[in-house]
Amino acid sequence: MNKIIHRYLLKDLVKSFLLATAALTLILSLGGLIAPAREYGVSPAQAVRLIIYFIPVTLAFVLPVGAVFAAAVTYGRFAGQNEYNACRAGGISTTSIMLPAVYLGLFVMALNLLLNFYVVPHYIHKAEVNVKANIKQIVFRSIKRKGMYEIEDKDSKTFIIADKVDEEKNILSGVNILRVQDGSADSLITSSLAKVNFSKTDKGNEISVTAYELFQADKSGYSYCAKLPLTTKVGSLIVDNIRFKKLSMLREIEKKPVLFGPVREKADQLIERISTELLAQKTAESAEDDSWIELEGISERLLFRAESCRLDSDLSLEAEGVEVLEYSKGAEVPQNRWKAESAELYAAGSSPEDYWNFSLKSVSPAEGTSSQAVESRTFRHLETPSVIEEIYSSQDSLSAALDSGLVNPSIDVKMLKEELNQRIDETAGEVAIEINYRLVFGIACLFITITGAAFGVIMRSSHVLASFGAGIIPLAVLVVFIMMGKNLTKNIISHTDRSGDSGIVLIWAGLGVVMLIMAFAQRNIHKT
Repeated sequence: MNKIIHRYLLKDLVKSFLLATAALTLILSLGGLIAPAREYGVSPAQAVRLIIYFIPVTLAFVLPVGAVFAAAVTYGRFAGQNEYNACRAGGISTTSIMLPAVYLGLFVMALNLLLNFYVVPHYIHKAEVNVKANIKQIVFRSIKRKGMYEIEDKDSKTFIIADKVDEEKNILSGVNILRVQDGSADSLITSSLAKVNFSKTDKGNEISVTAYELFQADKSGYSYCAKLPLTTKVGSLIVDNIRFKKLSMLREIEKKPVLFGPVREKADQLIERISTELLAQKTAESAEDDSWIELEGISERLLFRAESCRLDSDLSLEAEGVEVLEYSKGAEVPQNRWKAESAELYAAGSSPEDYWNFSLKSVSPAEGTSSQAVESRTFRHLETPSVIEEIYSSQDSLSAALDSGLVNPSIDVKMLKEELNQRIDETAGEVAIEINYRLVFGIACLFITITGAAFGVIMRSSHVLASFGAGIIPLAVLVVFIMMGKNLTKNIISHTDRSGDSGIVLIWAGLGVVMLIMAFAQRNIHKT
C-alpha cells in the first residue's frame, strides 16, 4: 500500500516540479541573455548557444523554488481531497506519506551541489568563450554599430574609432585611437589605414593594431611614423568573480591568491610601481656609477645617464643633468652626443610593457660634435627599458619585483603592499564564504522541500499559492542569512585584522533556522 501511495505522490511531484522548473528556467535564461546581446551584438547562433549555457546557471537558483512549488501543490491537493486523511485512517504514518517529498528534496540537494560546485562555473566559462571566441566579430560589430570600440583598463580607456571596416582583410580605414586617462585625453593617434590582428594570451585577448602613415599627439607634442604596431589587452567579458569558480579553482586560489583577477590587478599595480621606481633609482645612480641606461628604438639606440632623477605621480621619470649617446641601429659609434638640462622618460601606452617616449629639454650638443642646440628633442616608440623588462619577463613577476633590490621604496609602494595584503585577506574570506554558502544552500534544498510539503497539508483549505508562499519563507530566510554572513565577513576582514569566521557561522545558523521551521511545520501536521 505504501509503495502505491509513494508512486502516486512521486508522479505528481515530478510532473509539477519539471513544469515549474522548466518555465522559470526558460524565462530567467532569456532575461540573462539581454545584457550580453545588447553589449556585444551576438549573432543568432551565439544567442541560441548562450541560452543553453545560461540554463545550468539559472537552474541552480530555480531548483529549490520549483521543488517547493511542486511539494506545496501536490501535497495541498492530496490533503484537500481528503486523501491524506484516508491514508492516516488506513494506518499509514505521516513520515511514510512525506517520503516522496524527502526523495525529491534529496534529488534537488544533490543536483544543486553538483551545479554550484562544478557545472555552473564550467558553463559560465563556456558562455564567455562563446561570446569572445570571435573577438574580431565583437570589435568590428561594435565599430559598425557605434563607430568605435572601447577598451577599459584599470585607470584609463582606449577608444578605437574608424570610418570603414573590412572584416575579410582585418583592415580599418580612417582610424583614430584615443586614450583617456583620469577623465582627460592623454594621447591621440590618427592613421589613414590600420591592420588589426587578434590573439589570445594567458591574461586575455590581445588586439594588435599596425597603423600606417601615423600621426600622434600627446604631452610631448606631435610626431609622425610610417608604421607602428600598437597592442592593447581585452580582459574578461564576464566579471572575474569568486562565484564563477569551480571548487578546484577555489582551492588553488586559497593556496595562490594571485591567480584571482582582482588580486592580480593589485599585484600588477605594485609591480608597475616597483619596476618604475627601480628604473628611477638606476637612472639617479648612473652618473655616479659611470653607467648607462640603454633604450632601443625603431631606428635608433640610445644610451643615457643623469645626475639626478625623481618619479612623478603619473609614473614618468624626471631627470636632470642628462647626457645622451645616439646611435643608428646596428652602429657601434654614436651618431650624436647630447646634453640636456632635463629629460622626461615615460610609458606612452597603458603599462610599462608598452612603448616608451624620451623627451629632452634645453638640448645642446656635446663638445666636439657638429649638431645644433635645440629647444627640445623627443625620441618616441622606444622599447621597454631592460631594468623593467627583466621583471615583467620573469615567470613570477611579483616575486621578481619584490626581490629587485629597490632601495628606500616610496610610501606608494608600501601602501600598495598593504592594499595587496588586504585584497589577499578579502579573497581568502570570499573563498571560505563561497564554499560554505554553496554547501548550505544545497543542503537546505532538502529541508525546504519537506517544509513546502508540510505547509501544503497544513494549509489545504487555502489557495494553493498561499501554501507555496508559506513554503518559500524558509528559502527567503536562508537567503537573508547568507547575505548577512557575506557582508559580515567582508566588513570584518576590511576593517579589522580578524578572520571572517563569524560570517560563516551566521550562514550555517541560517540552515539551522530552516531546520527549525521544518520541525515546526512537521509538528503541526500531526495536529491536523
